[in-house]
Amino acid sequence: MANSKKALDENGVLYLWGKVKTYVATAIANIKLPSKTSDLTNDSGFITAKDVPEGAAASSTVPKMDGTAAAGTETAFARGDHVHPSDTTKVDKVEGKGLSANDYTNEEKAKLGGVEANANNYTLPDASASVKGGVTVGTNVDVSGGKISVKNGTTNQKGVVQLSSATDDTSTTKAATPSAVKAAYDLAAGKQSPATSLAGYGIADAYTKDEVDAKMSSALEYKGSKDTYADLPTTGNKKGDVWNIVNADAAHGVNAGDNVAWNGTTWDVLAGTMDLSAYMLAEDLVAISNTELDNICK
Repeated sequence: MANSKKALDENGVLYLWGKVKTYVATAIANIKLPSKTSDLTNDSGFITAKDVPEGAAASSTVPKMDGTAAAGTETAFARGDHVHPSDTTKVDKVEGKGLSANDYTNEEKAKLGGVEANANNYTLPDASASVKGGVTVGTNVDVSGGKISVKNGTTNQKGVVQLSSATDDTSTTKAATPSAVKAAYDLAAGKQSPATSLAGYGIADAYTKDEVDAKMSSALEYKGSKDTYADLPTTGNKKGDVWNIVNADAAHGVNAGDNVAWNGTTWDVLAGTMDLSAYMLAEDLVAISNTELDNICK
């Protein structure tokens, strides 16, 4: 049949397996294995017998030391148990010490040993007008990086201020120079000549000297004491004169010790009478009894 599919039966499989075994056996028989190193590629660079110098042998020479570095020409090889001699130029490390150059001489050691104990103890004296020494940093002073600087002065602290000759500067951290003060004074003086009267300053409601004198002339002026009212002066009095009367004078309403003042016409008693009739006298007071207090507090 034209469209039939073929498959191996048991006999076919056995036959095919026989063919495979024959092919493999023939291939193995045709494999040629190398029998010497010359048949191999020495891609790792192994040394062969022909690469060893003729007559090469173990060296009997003691390894060199303390010499100048060199590649050398000897063909003998060193044995694996060879030992290098000690290096006489090196300094062995001592526990607790470090390696250093041998540049500390006996003379220097002797010199250092001669220094007395505490010879380097030094106390810095306090600085004064005649002695150089230490100082303590005061107020308004900054110390930074070994540099001392005074703070700038302000309205709240003392310090360094910059001088200024300007007359229009509003700074509160600068100080005016004499030239700036004079310029400001000259400017003010040129604005208006000094006035010779209050009116010259625009003051119109102030008393004049004559008005003040007139007011003062009417003020009270204490003149002294008189024993009686009759002793008061009758002439030469001016308004405001005051006298003290030692003795009472009922006719003129004067009590002992009252003062009188001249009012321009007569003497006016500088005292008044107080009516005490409505007040209780001390002898009229009667102490309240305990019984009365008890009744009040019930």
